[in-house]
Amino acid sequence: MTRLTALWYGWEQARLQMTGMLPWLRELDHQLPILYGDDGLFRNCAASGDLGESRHHSSSEMPAEQAPENWWKWWD
Repeated sequence: MTRLTALWYGWEQARLQMTGMLPWLRELDHQLPILYGDDGLFRNCAASGDLGESRHHSSSEMPAEQAPENWWKWWD
């Protein structure tokens, strides 16, 4: 989650700058192999292609739980 949060904050700052996307995309390119790697947060996920089907399999090592109500509204 720390990597995703850092990418999100970086995105929010980069989108306001004229050339901010270039360094952000380089950072994203660096982080994606880690996030999708063998130990990464998205190791069991695959995006869908034009005719493909997306998939996600919850990991048995790390069960997911629903976030508490208003969890994502802390910045409001």
